[in-house]
Amino acid sequence: MRDLLALSMANPTEPRIDAALALYKQAGWELMGYTADDTLVGVLGIEVTDYGRGTIRHIAVDPAYRRRGIAATMIQLAMHNLRIQHLRAEAGADAVGFFRRLGCEVVSLGVGDDGVERFSCAWSPT
Repeated sequence: MRDLLALSMANPTEPRIDAALALYKQAGWELMGYTADDTLVGVLGIEVTDYGRGTIRHIAVDPAYRRRGIAATMIQLAMHNLRIQHLRAEAGADAVGFFRRLGCEVVSLGVGDDGVERFSCAWSPT
């Protein structure tokens, strides 16, 4: 779990991974895993807020299992199981295509102090 969670983080360190895991012990924070071949290959962390709203905080799939629809399946299952109707995420340029394929509206948040452009990705039923 820790290795996969680290894949979803910028500059993962042991203290940052510990802090992320601690978030999921709080009410409203859900960390889910996806297995294939009896191996944990994906993680999805969502903060569930009021009235069917959720924010993806962490998402990662083992590189050997990517491009198989695992991330999209995790999101669909989470939305169904947690009754989320409006979903958002903040993502880097490398994930924008994925979120667009899911039907998210993608808007640039600009370039941060770290020189990296971030994007807001939002999905709501039409």
